[in-house]
Amino acid sequence: MIILLLIFPKNASQSVSDSIQVCLGTIIPSMFAFMAISTFIINEGLHSIIFRPFYFLLHRVIRLDRSTFAIFCLSLIGGYPVGIKLLKDRIRLDENYRKTAENSAMFCYCISPSFAVTMIGLGIFSSAEAGMIVYLSNVAACITAAIFIGKNNGVSDKICSKTKSGMIYAVQSSALSLFTVCTVIVAFNVILSMCSELFRTAGVTLEPSVLGFFEISNLLKMTSDLNMLPLISAISSFGGICVLVQCTAICGGAFSLKRFLISRIPIAFLSGIYCAVSLRLFDISIPASGAVHYTFEFNANQIVLPLLMAMNIILFNKKIKNLRKG
Repeated sequence: MIILLLIFPKNASQSVSDSIQVCLGTIIPSMFAFMAISTFIINEGLHSIIFRPFYFLLHRVIRLDRSTFAIFCLSLIGGYPVGIKLLKDRIRLDENYRKTAENSAMFCYCISPSFAVTMIGLGIFSSAEAGMIVYLSNVAACITAAIFIGKNNGVSDKICSKTKSGMIYAVQSSALSLFTVCTVIVAFNVILSMCSELFRTAGVTLEPSVLGFFEISNLLKMTSDLNMLPLISAISSFGGICVLVQCTAICGGAFSLKRFLISRIPIAFLSGIYCAVSLRLFDISIPASGAVHYTFEFNANQIVLPLLMAMNIILFNKKIKNLRKG
């Protein structure tokens, strides 16, 4: 890898720049607040109130305990790593939850609606409907998995002792998780860009669908062919190797991800099937001129956001240490 860095330094530096733009312009603004609020909701037990109507309607079909049901719902709208992070935090409240987390991770993993509609729908097809079909196909696959797999959880709803709670912990843990996500994205894209250039010098051009299997944002390079939508849906359900590495890093060994990793292929295949069926049921039109590919906008002022996050983490750490000493 060091040799590739010496051979393709320009590609590596450009990849770092592009990845930082993605993180500052898209990942952090879209995920930080939701991740912090979701963590606060689970840790404070607010999920039993917020999701009670949905649980009352669906608990006989999706047989999950209340906290896992809330994590499942939040993972469907929060994006890939949210479910894994919330399951990890749930284990902090109850060590006996570990086996349930291992089982639930298989279906608490979904593309976010904003990414599906904005990046895939508008970015590839200039059609929000296409992105929504991809998202709903992913959701349908997760719900199907939850129906058949969730009944094996076997965890009763019991009051868990709190270890760390409050908004301070929610902000801290979310900031740390997003830092992990962003560093993995940068490192992974650097490696992928150099490998792609190496193949290109050998006369082999990797297809965007192949690159998307490794890092999902490469799907944006695909042509606006609706016949490819089921494949895109399957790849987005899989999430890409980069996202799987992010989830592994966020989990940090809190529970085994073996079942989670094994389940990715069949659930992705199921999402592709749902998408193919949806295309037959719904008529989607895309502009004749093709898609206007989504571009990331980067402003130097956006650097203020991660700096403020870092300052908050430092201040919170000092405050907690002072409280403990006091």
